Parts: sequence; structure tokens; C-alpha cells
Amino acid sequence: DIGCNEGFFSFEAAKLGAKVIGIDADELRIEKALFIKETLFADAQLDFLTADVFSDDFFELVGEVDYIFCFGVVHRVNNPIGLIDRLTDLT
Repeated sequence: DIGCNEGFFSFEAAKLGAKVIGIDADELRIEKALFIKETLFADAQLDFLTADVFSDDFFELVGEVDYIFCFGVVHRVNNPIGLIDRLTDLT
């Protein structure tokens, strides 16, 4: 879940049984998401990372995934098509 903010879509996917990685560049949002996870979703296969999708080590941090959500970020970047193109390398 790229640009996960406090994890709303990450938590919804985890409720359905998905193994989820929520990623946001804002460390405070990730701290909030981790608090919610610890409080309400302790047993979920759910992790949160502070990362920049344009960083050189992004692919090493995340690895390969089956699906990508980017509901909270596409409208916030200068080049949304470039972002989507970059993210396709994860699948």
C-alpha cells in the first residue's frame, strides 16, 4: 500500500487475509499506523515502512509483491505515470 498514510486500506486488506506492507514517506503517519496495528491488529500479517518510492534502495526494502495499492499517493506526485511505471517493477 504505497502512500498508506495511517493505513486505512492496509488494514482493510489485512482484514480480508492479505499479507500487507504499508509504505509512506512520512514517518509520523507510519508511527500512527504501527500504533493502530499493535492496538487492533496485532495478529495480522501487516507491516509498515517509512520509505521513498523513488529512493535507490526501495526495491530491496519491499521485494516482489502481487498487488500494489497507491490510492493515497498518485495525486500527490509530479509524475504519476512515472510513479506507476516504477511500481510495476515490483510485480
